[in-house]
Amino acid sequence: SADRLVALLGHTRARVLTRLFAFLLFCVGVQILLTGLLDAFPGLASGPWTCLRGPGPPLQPPIPARPALIPWRHPGCLELQYGEWMRTEFERGGMPEWPCRDPDVAVLIETARRGALPPFGPPGDAGLDPVPRADLVRAMVDMVPILIPGIEEGDDRRNGLLTLARIWTTLTTGKILPKDQAADWALARLPEDHRRVLAHARAAYLGEEREDWNDLASGVRPHVDHVIARIRTLTAGTSPE
Repeated sequence: SADRLVALLGHTRARVLTRLFAFLLFCVGVQILLTGLLDAFPGLASGPWTCLRGPGPPLQPPIPARPALIPWRHPGCLELQYGEWMRTEFERGGMPEWPCRDPDVAVLIETARRGALPPFGPPGDAGLDPVPRADLVRAMVDMVPILIPGIEEGDDRRNGLLTLARIWTTLTTGKILPKDQAADWALARLPEDHRRVLAHARAAYLGEEREDWNDLASGVRPHVDHVIARIRTLTAGTSPE
């Protein structure tokens, strides 16, 4: 029974486990729904839903709660999250505590508001407050030091490198692009000796190459330092809290 589970695990662990199972059920339900839609309406596979069929990164949606986002305040709050970059931590038995404050929520909210295609319900800009430009910039600045350990230790290298590229892209253009498109933008502006690292991260993200950093490891830190220098140039006077 639920009471026995709480007695065995404690309130905090039981709540985390319940949220995790709810998240997994949600993901399974969404996958079944989308698979059924694509089978029933094959034309969708050539439209904006192309990414849902064929090779590509796995589905890994964060789950915020709307009451915690309205009115908007920085940093935003996540109720639950799982992504491939968290796999190693989960396999080690490390379970994050939710709900939690996360600066990346500002980017997620603006991404949804600017062009997300919800499978049902109102569009993102109808139910979410806009994130002020200052908060969006501060969120991206706050994310930089969070990304560095995963990049250096290798637990989250691919995602970290692509996220840095997207931060640079967004700060320069004002657009929030998918990670592979942000990498394309950054690759066109990187010096030749810094391109291989990001090109490999992009190809591994898209499933075009097997992720292997053995021949590129020595170039990772110089690449990161170069991108961070560009970010700092664009955000002079803004520092993490």
